[in-house]
This record gives sequence, structure tokens and C-alpha cells, in this order.
Amino acid sequence: MYLLLLTIASFLLAALYAGLGIYAVRAWKTAEAPAKTDVRPGISIVLPFRNEEKKLQAFLSSLKKQDYPPDLFELVAVDDHSEDAGRTIIEEFAKKAAFPVKVLWLDEWEEGKKEALEKAIANSQKDIILSTDADTWRGPHWLSSMASALTPDTRMLIGPVSMQGGKFIQTFQKFEFDAFQFIGLGMAKKNRAIICNGTNLAYRRSSFDDVGGFGKFAELSSGDDIFLMLEMKKKFPGSVRCTSDREAMVITEACKDMGELIHQKVRWASKSVYVRDRDFMFTAFLATAVNAWAVLLPFLAWSSSTWTLLLISFLSVKFIYDLLMVSTLMRQRRESFNVLYFVISFILYPPYLMMILILSNLIKAHWKGRRISA
Repeated sequence: MYLLLLTIASFLLAALYAGLGIYAVRAWKTAEAPAKTDVRPGISIVLPFRNEEKKLQAFLSSLKKQDYPPDLFELVAVDDHSEDAGRTIIEEFAKKAAFPVKVLWLDEWEEGKKEALEKAIANSQKDIILSTDADTWRGPHWLSSMASALTPDTRMLIGPVSMQGGKFIQTFQKFEFDAFQFIGLGMAKKNRAIICNGTNLAYRRSSFDDVGGFGKFAELSSGDDIFLMLEMKKKFPGSVRCTSDREAMVITEACKDMGELIHQKVRWASKSVYVRDRDFMFTAFLATAVNAWAVLLPFLAWSSSTWTLLLISFLSVKFIYDLLMVSTLMRQRRESFNVLYFVISFILYPPYLMMILILSNLIKAHWKGRRISA
């Protein structure tokens, strides 16, 4: 009896996973082309930063090349107790910039990304808030593309993000990130947003105030992006949109070593337990269950040829839809796809995910030399 039940469970998981993949692919292919607007709103780029001295030059250089009218955007940067020369770099840049640049810093009693964002927003002047990170760069049409997608009925706009890096560990992260981003953008195209990234996230100042800013989740040190997005999704149904335009993409370098990667993933996983959105919870549960089953099945396959056949069938379905999601997104972005790296990543990912889930309950994450809570 248990064999029958487990077989049914296996096929059910495979069917649900395939269904999720088909739903996302159809969303990408059948969703109407996003509306565009010729209105050029004022944009405040808010930048919380900490110990980003080595990355700021590339960030500022990419802002300097924007084709958006310099009188219509500003940069408001807030230093979260950096221990390097990052603040000085931005201050020197501000003296020559064609657009307004404000450089602020947190007081002794203030700490963390949310407080830095709140201070930046409070000291900004424009109607649109566009959050990003210092370890990123973008093309010259970033602001123009994001602005054109901000139609009057859009409260929040989720922008595309791409991870880059030549090492295998960086490509491994990119495959994982792209798969979830493909599903996330696909869900957002159907007005069912589940994830976003504060590296490229725009929202109206009035909407930020209407949901109470970060107040409802102020006790959490991370999650400034997803919790704010879910609040807007709940309060303003259908107004959280996305753009997949390559011109709107922000690029960041993936983690270079396993230690850095583990702390990043533990930090991201630890905040997910506080999410109460049904679309997010279903997707997260399904992804976890599918990968947990992919770890367990090989051990069961040793005992019976039936399990071996089930293993092959299950992994084949997972492989096809993982490949479909990642390759579709990378093709749309005109990025190179390494087949060998993908196959290796496919094999390693299930045990890696189980390890992250276990570690997220055992260790505290670190960020920029600081121990943080969820």
C-alpha cells in the first residue's frame, strides 16, 4: 500500500511542478505586451550602502550614462556605518554629477537596510521611488525603460535582475535565480506576484505611504522588498506589475565562494517563514517538496526496479521544465547558456537546497560583517 501511495505522490508532485512550469511559460508567451507611457515622472533612486568601496565606481559610472533627463532624477545614498571610503567616493561624485546627489548616513542608534531606505525615502523629492544596490550596474536606458512601464495604474514595478560571473558556483546561482525569477515574473504578468528584488524595484511614494511603509515588518532586518510588495499586492490588487525589458535590467555579480553564498541563501530563506501569501506559500512548498523528493528517490531506487523507473520519470519531468524555464529567460536576455554547467547544477541543486533549509534553522546569517536576524 505504501508503495502505491508514494507512487501517486510522486506523480502528483511531478504534475504540479509541470503545471507550474506550463503556467509560467504561458504567462510569458500569452500575456499582453505591457502598456507603455510617454510620461516621464520624477524618479528618486534610493541607495542604502555598507562597505561597497570596490563596487561603487561601476555603479556610479552606470548612473552617469543614463539617457534620462538629469533634472528628472536624483540619487539619495545612505551610508549604513561603512568601514571603508564608500561615502567619500559618492561625495566626490556628487560634486561633478549632472543630476542631484544627496549623501546621508545613519546615526549611532540607527542600523540596517530598512532604516537606511526609510531615511533615503524621507529625504527624497520625486514621486517615484526606485530602490537598488551599490554592487550593481545597468545599461544607459535603465531609467527610461522603467519609467515607460510605470503606467498610471501601476503602484509597484518589479524590474528584471541578472546575475553574472564566470565561475561554476556563480553560474550555479544564476540558474537557480533565473528559474525563480522566471516563475516570479510569469506570476506577476498574471497579477499574482510572489517575489521581487530590491535591487530593481520601483513604487509610488503615495503607495508606500498608503501601506504604512516598512512599519508592519520593521522588526525584521531583511525583506524590505518582498514584504512591501506583498502589502501592495494585498491593498491594491492588480497594481503590482513587472517588466521583462532587457533595457530595464540591473546586473549584479553572483557570490564567488560557498561561504558567502550560504549566508546569502540562509538570509533569504529565514525571511520566507514570515510570508503569508498563498501564491508564494504554494510555490515555495512545491519547490521544496519536489527537490526533497529528488533527494529521497535515489535511495529508494536501490531497493526496487519500480523505484528506479519512478526516479527516471520524475527527474525527467523536472529536468525538462527546469531547462525550459531557465533557457527561455536566458534566451530572451540574449545570454549564453552552458549546457554542461546546467546538467551539473541540476544534479547538485536538490541536496544543496535541503542543506540550505537545514542551515537556515541552525545558524544566523551574516551580511557585510554584521550578524542579522530574518
